[in-house]
Amino acid sequence: MTKRIRSLSSGKRSIMALSIIAAIATSLYVALKIIPSSRNGNMAEPIAQTTSNMPSAQSSYSDGEYREPGNTVHENQGEASVSDTGGRASSNTSEPKTSSTGEITVYLPIANSVITSGQEISGISTLPRVHYRIIDNVTGVVASGSLEVVNGRFSGILNFSNAAQEGRVDIFATKSDLTEYSNVEIPVRFE
Repeated sequence: MTKRIRSLSSGKRSIMALSIIAAIATSLYVALKIIPSSRNGNMAEPIAQTTSNMPSAQSSYSDGEYREPGNTVHENQGEASVSDTGGRASSNTSEPKTSSTGEITVYLPIANSVITSGQEISGISTLPRVHYRIIDNVTGVVASGSLEVVNGRFSGILNFSNAAQEGRVDIFATKSDLTEYSNVEIPVRFE
């Protein structure tokens, strides 16, 4: 019986040793795959270079190139505004788009339509105020604000100038903590 216990212990020890060796070998393999290296065996150059003028610990620090303010976010390429007309706009009910909660229905602009500066935004709502956001595919958000709902109707005139060809008009409501709800997203093309 003593021989049998010793042989089991020896077998367990062998399995343990093999498991540890396998774990170490796997760790080394993964570590070598993760650490990038160049052909000459040195560490690879970092992908992102800093453009900061502060001292850097990077061995390949560079000053970068001159960039004009706003150049990377295209903030000067588009702008828009909406003038609230107090619900006095005409309504086109042929293709209305209604929020999932049913609190906002947008009549204009029509989804996927071509809009021009001076375009009407209009609809109906059971809320006292709706918010809008105009987004284009070059600049991003070019305008945001709110429209008053008068006798269940809201309207405004959208004026814009941009280099974009497509975008979106969002009409939505906000809670007191500024969480958006009752969203209506209308894809549009700009002319």
